[in-house]
Amino acid sequence: MNTSAYTRISVIILAALALAACPGKKVKHHDDDEGGNAAAPNFYVNALTGSDTNRGTLASPFKTITHAMSLSKSGSTVQVAPGTYDVANREVFPITVPAGVLLIGDEATNGAGVAGAAGSDTTIVGGGQVPAFPAGTSAAVQPGTGSTIA
Repeated sequence: MNTSAYTRISVIILAALALAACPGKKVKHHDDDEGGNAAAPNFYVNALTGSDTNRGTLASPFKTITHAMSLSKSGSTVQVAPGTYDVANREVFPITVPAGVLLIGDEATNGAGVAGAAGSDTTIVGGGQVPAFPAGTSAAVQPGTGSTIA
C-alpha cells in the first residue's frame, strides 16, 4: 500500500475510536430516575373521562382502578378522581392494591369532593371474596403489605 492509503486507514481508525469514546446523548424515559433505572410509575384514574387504553397520565387517565393496579409496582401512586368505581364501570372486585403502592383520592376533601356538588364524591361500590377473609366476607379494596389507601 502507498502512504496515502495508510493515512486514510489511520484517520478512519482514529475517527472510530473517537466516536466510541464519546457516548451519545442518553434518552431518558418519563419512568426513569436520574440513574436511568425504571422508577415506579404514577397513574391517574378518572371514571368519567378515562379509558383503560390511555397512558394513565393526568391528561390521559385510565378508567378503572383495577387497570391502574395491574400496572403498579412498589413505590407507585395511583391518584383517583371523583366518580363512582363499580362493576358497571368495569372494576373487578376486590381491587387488590399491590405491596408498597399508594392509592389516593382527593386528599384535600378526604374523597368527599365539593359539599353538595353532584358527582364530586369518590365512591368505590362493590366487593369480592378475599382469600384471607372468612368465607362469605367480602371487601371492595384489599391492601397489600405496606400499601396505603387514603
